[in-house]
Amino acid sequence: MDGMLNGGLTSSEMTIPQCPQALCISPTRELTTQIYNEARKFSFQTMLRPGVAYGGVSVAHQLRHIEKGCNLLVATPGRLLDFVEKGKVCEPVL
Repeated sequence: MDGMLNGGLTSSEMTIPQCPQALCISPTRELTTQIYNEARKFSFQTMLRPGVAYGGVSVAHQLRHIEKGCNLLVATPGRLLDFVEKGKVCEPVL
């Protein structure tokens, strides 16, 4: 996160698709929410905006949150693939 803050943030609000600068893929929604909550703590009172995407909850709610700007996306593989296929999130370059 420090590198992103020092190097400059690139995502902007309401752009489709969102292209996060960093991606964290985790295998379960429980681990995804834990990582996301820690990212929120570290990014508090900064311009860095973390986003989260995992299955079992409202797709619309998660998309609205991500579309507000997302520099760091924490996601499960299935929901990430869904958002990439729908053109809501840029395809990650691995």
